Amino acid sequence: MKHGHYHRHSHQVRAVIRFLHTKGQSAAEIHRQLCHVYGDNVMSDSCVTEWCRKFRDGRTDVHDKGGQERRSIVTDKLVQKVDQCLRGKCRFTISELSEEFPQTSRTTLYWTVMDRLVYHTFCAWWVPKQLTDLAA
Repeated sequence: MKHGHYHRHSHQVRAVIRFLHTKGQSAAEIHRQLCHVYGDNVMSDSCVTEWCRKFRDGRTDVHDKGGQERRSIVTDKLVQKVDQCLRGKCRFTISELSEEFPQTSRTTLYWTVMDRLVYHTFCAWWVPKQLTDLAA
């Protein structure tokens, strides 16, 4: 079961850290074992050390509350406005789009276009990923 993208189940990795820490293993040994089982990109050694410190200080919960409390800056309203802008002008760059939305970073706009709207470049034109048959 070696794979490097374990972020979706990171609470399970933290449960393993808690278990091994309770058994008295060092953070370095825990990190080595995690990398052996789950792959090198499972979690950085500094994160393992931080979680060991939290468990040593009495924490028992393996769920990271920090990420759940942060609100996304990509709102449905922003996605709708970007989509309207794209439908009016299919030929654009992310830099040009950032001029239309100066309060939003280029990275956020890029991921909004690629992930939320599922647009891809096609011969320098941005088109929806699913093309429909217009001849019907």
